[in-house]
Amino acid sequence: MMSTELDTYTEENQVNNSTYIDEMVKALEAYPPLLDVKHIMEILMVGENVAYQEMKSGKFPVMKVGKLMRVAKPFFAKYIIESSCGTE
Repeated sequence: MMSTELDTYTEENQVNNSTYIDEMVKALEAYPPLLDVKHIMEILMVGENVAYQEMKSGKFPVMKVGKLMRVAKPFFAKYIIESSCGTE
């Protein structure tokens, strides 16, 4: 790929990522600032076991309140975006 083609590709990719980030933020607006396992299940469309596995995986910071696990919405959004864009 020539330099100008590479520049064009990079710019297009950044625009696509920016659009994806905006869409992700809008999609998560309805959720509370701290997400619990039920929210994770709903967002990822997975069962309870998989949701807990993801929360325990260390891929995003999780806060424990007693026995309950919570994740701040911005950290979870970042995890989704990075996973989807292949930057993880």
